[in-house]
Amino acid sequence: MNHLKKFSHEYDKQTEAIKASLFHDLNEIESKIVDLKNRGLIRILELGVGSGSNLKYYPQQCRLIVADPNVYFKQYFMEQKHKFPDIFLEKYLVTRAENLQNIPSNSVDVVVTTIVLCSVMDVRRAIHEIHRVLVPGGRYYYLEHVADNPETRKYRIQSFLSSKLQIWPAVFGCYLDRQIDHLIAQENFSQIAQKRLRIKSTKCSRFFKLIEPHVVGVAIK
Repeated sequence: MNHLKKFSHEYDKQTEAIKASLFHDLNEIESKIVDLKNRGLIRILELGVGSGSNLKYYPQQCRLIVADPNVYFKQYFMEQKHKFPDIFLEKYLVTRAENLQNIPSNSVDVVVTTIVLCSVMDVRRAIHEIHRVLVPGGRYYYLEHVADNPETRKYRIQSFLSSKLQIWPAVFGCYLDRQIDHLIAQENFSQIAQKRLRIKSTKCSRFFKLIEPHVVGVAIK
């Protein structure tokens, strides 16, 4: 557990600049929802919110819905939320990204996932739900670790540990061999701007080098 906490802290440091760049234009978004637009506000849905490490990137006064399947994260999220009193929390849902039936279609301006789709049960369903709840013209911001190029040795290891032996999902709760960028591209978004990159950590175990490949992007409904 201490090793995982160390990794989480190191990972947050490694991704801080990437997230700041990804979310830099959130303050410029104009809501497509009339009531919010008239008040200069937007509604954000974050899936797999965890302890709330992304709150610092969100606009003040935004309306926020969060969801996480692990109820034990709620305490840590609320502790973090107290540091951002100007963000209005509309709902905290204990649910998976694939099961957003409590959120109406065309009701949120922004959806955010960071290192979430690796652990959902049905990636296609989760992406479809993200598309459904977004307003037309709404934006999906994401940073996810992905499978390496299928021709590489690293990919073969990722696949062996995840889909064949199921060891990585059993220990860490996620899959290494998902081509998440390809699946997002298959959803009916009007525009997608995404790129692959490698996030390296020199301070953690060599096993975590298996999650170096990432995709970062914005998809517009």
